[in-house]
Amino acid sequence: MTLFDVDAPITVANFLNYIDDGKGGRRYDGTFIHRSAPDFVIQGGGYAYDSTLGAFGPDSAPHISTDASIQNEFDPTRSNVRGTVAMAKLGGDPDSATSEWFVNLRDNSANLDSQNGGFTVFGRVLGDGMTLIDSVSALGVVNEGGAFVSLPVIDVTATVNEANLITLRRAVIDPPAAVYPDSVELDFGLVAINGDPVTRTLTIQNIGGQDLLVGGVGGGDGLVTPFSFSSGGDNCSGRSLAPTATCAVDIALASNAVGDLQDSFDVPSNDSDRPGLVITVRGRGVPETPVLEVQPLALDFGTVGTGQPRELNVTLTNHGGGQLFPLELSISNDSANAFSIPGSANGCSGAQLAIGQSCAFLVKLFVFSVGEQTATVNVLADPGNQMAQVSLKANVALLEPAIELPEQIVVPDVRFRESRTASLRISNTGVDDLFLSAVDVLGTDAALFSVATANCIDIPIAPRSSACSEVINFNPTAAGEFRAVLRVRSNDPTQPSIDVPIVATASQDADGVSDRVEQAAPNEGDANRDGIPDASQENVTSLLDKAGNYVTIETSVGVLRDVRLVEGASLGAVPTINEGTLEFANGFFAFIVDNVPSGSGGSAVVKLYLPKGRSASDYFKFGRLPGESPFLVPEHWYLFAFDATTGTGAEISANQVTLHLTDGGRGDNDQVANGRIVDPGGPVVLRLDGGVSSGGGCATLGKRTLSDVNRIGLDFPVLLAALLLLRLSFLTFLRQRRRSR
Repeated sequence: MTLFDVDAPITVANFLNYIDDGKGGRRYDGTFIHRSAPDFVIQGGGYAYDSTLGAFGPDSAPHISTDASIQNEFDPTRSNVRGTVAMAKLGGDPDSATSEWFVNLRDNSANLDSQNGGFTVFGRVLGDGMTLIDSVSALGVVNEGGAFVSLPVIDVTATVNEANLITLRRAVIDPPAAVYPDSVELDFGLVAINGDPVTRTLTIQNIGGQDLLVGGVGGGDGLVTPFSFSSGGDNCSGRSLAPTATCAVDIALASNAVGDLQDSFDVPSNDSDRPGLVITVRGRGVPETPVLEVQPLALDFGTVGTGQPRELNVTLTNHGGGQLFPLELSISNDSANAFSIPGSANGCSGAQLAIGQSCAFLVKLFVFSVGEQTATVNVLADPGNQMAQVSLKANVALLEPAIELPEQIVVPDVRFRESRTASLRISNTGVDDLFLSAVDVLGTDAALFSVATANCIDIPIAPRSSACSEVINFNPTAAGEFRAVLRVRSNDPTQPSIDVPIVATASQDADGVSDRVEQAAPNEGDANRDGIPDASQENVTSLLDKAGNYVTIETSVGVLRDVRLVEGASLGAVPTINEGTLEFANGFFAFIVDNVPSGSGGSAVVKLYLPKGRSASDYFKFGRLPGESPFLVPEHWYLFAFDATTGTGAEISANQVTLHLTDGGRGDNDQVANGRIVDPGGPVVLRLDGGVSSGGGCATLGKRTLSDVNRIGLDFPVLLAALLLLRLSFLTFLRQRRRSR
C-alpha cells in the first residue's frame, strides 16, 4: 500500500514506528487480523498469539505494547472509501489511536468521516491488493471471546491455533522508487550539423509505495551545448509523484560538429537507492550533406559445393543530412562471373535515403568452378558521385556428403521381457546429399537389438537440413547390462562405414534404475531395510543423488516408473530466498507413481530416505497447483508444505521425507486423475545468512521471504501477510529489474 506521509505525517510516523522503531523493536511482526466485519472493515495491528501461554484465547493473545496515543489527523479530502487504511480508536475520544488499524471494505465515508472526529485515513491498498483483502473478509469467523468475537480463521471447524490465524509474519515498507527508460542513457542517433534540433524524452515513473519527490532536474549536473533542455519541456522538477504516476523531461540536441557527442545531467529525488541518478545523453554529429556507408565491407561465403547457390546481404545507409540516391551496383575482378546481384533482391534500386535510413541488396554465389572465388561489389551513389567497395570471397568444393552420428546410443533401463526403444539421429554436414545403404546391429548381444524402421535407407538427406531418425528396439530376455554396435554405411567418401556403440540395461523391476546400481545400495542392496532387495521391488528404488550418495524412494501404493536424477535448472529457475540460501544438496528427482488404485482415494504416500546424517527443512515441487490453467500459468516451483485441509504435502523427520500425494490433486504434475502421479521435485536445507543451517525442519521456508521471480508458491496466510506488510510482489519485481540494468 501507499502511505500519505505528507498529508498525515503524525499518523504515518506512528505506524512506521510500530513496524520498526530503529532499535530492534518490530511490534507488528507476529500480529494477526483479529476482527472481520464483512462489507465493512477488517482490523489488525493489536494482538499477537503466544502458544507457550496455552490454547488460543484472550489470555494467550495479549495486546502488543503501545506508545502514547496520537493526535487525530482526519481530513475530509482523505475519505474512508473502499481500499483505504485508517487508524482505529476508542469511542468518544478522537485522539486515542495507538497501534490498531483497519482496511475499509466499502465506501464507509457516510459513517466513519463524521463519527468521533473522523477516522484518519493514512494510506490505501495498491493495484489488485483488495482481491486478497476481500478473500480475508470472505473467511468464516469464530467467537473466541474478548476482542476476538469476530475472529477470521481459515478453518472454522478446527480448534483455533497459529495455522488458522491470518498472521503478519514480517512488516516491511517499500521506499519510494523511480523507474526510468530501458537504460539511463538517451541516444539521439545521427543528427546533421547545423540542422533542426532533435528531441528525446525521459519518462520518470514512481513504482514505490510512497510519493516520489523529484528535485530540480539538471540542477547539480546540467547540460551544455549542443545539448539542452527543451523550453517548457520539463514537467518533473519539483514534482511529487504518487505511486504509478509519471512525468517527462524533453532534451534537445542541435549538432554543431561532426563526431560523437556526449553529455549528462542529474535527476535528484528521494529514491532511497538512486537519489542522484545521472542520465547520459549521446548522439553522433554527421555532415549536412548525404554520406554513403556500406556494411559489411567484406562478404565471406565460406565453403560451398559446386552448383549450390548461396546469398548474403549488404546494407547501405545515409550517414548525413539530405537525401542519398544509390545509383549503380556492379561486380568486378577475378571471379566476377561467379557472383551476381539479382534484380528481384535489390532493395536499393530507386531508393531515396534520408538521414539514418537504409536499404539492402543480396549478392548471390553460383558457380561450378572448383577453388577460391574472389570479386568486388562497386557501389555508386549521389550526390557527390560517392563510391564504396565490398570484397567477396568463397571456397567452392566438389559436392560431398558428410555424415554426423552420436558417439553412442543409450537405451533407458527397462524390465527384462519388456521392450524399449531409442532414437538414432543422422545428420548431413557436407555439401551434397547423403544416402544410407545399410544400418546393421553387430556384436555379442546383437540378437537383443533391432532396427525398427528403415526411414533413412536410400532416402536423400540434404546438406544442413533437418536430420533423419531411425528407431532401435531393445528386447531383453534377462536382467543385466548389454552392449552391441550399430554399423551405418553411407556414401560419405571419408567415412563410408561408422560403428556406434549401443548400451542398454534390463532390470528385475521397471523403475528406470538398473539392478547394478540398486544392488550397490547400502545394506547389501536393501536400503529401506524391509528384508527384500530394492532391485526386485517395483515400489522401491535406490539411486545416487548428485553428490554420489544413495537416496531411496518408496511408494505405499502402485509402482515406481522412470525414477531418475534431473537437473533442476532444466525445469525452471531454481528457487532462491531473499535472506539466506536454499541448498539442494541431494539434487532433484523425477518419478512416476503408476497404477494408483482408485480404492485408495487416488492417494499415495511416497517416502524418500536421504543419506545417513543428512536432513532437510522443506521440499519443493515443480508443476502447477490445482486450479492453475496450463494456458495462463506456466509450470513453476512451489513449496510443498503439508496442508491439513487437503492432506497433501511433505512431512520431514530426520533423514526421511514423506510426501502425501493425490492423483490429479496437489503434488501431481499432470493434474489429471488417471491412476498416475507425476512428481519432479527435491528436498532442500534452508541455510541462513552466516552459514547457519535451519536443520531438521525447525525453521521452514513458509516463515521467510522467498524470491517472487521464481514463482514459488506460498501458503495462504503468508500471501495475505505479504499484502498487509505493504510488499506487493509486482513492485518488488520491477525494482529488481531496474537494479539489474
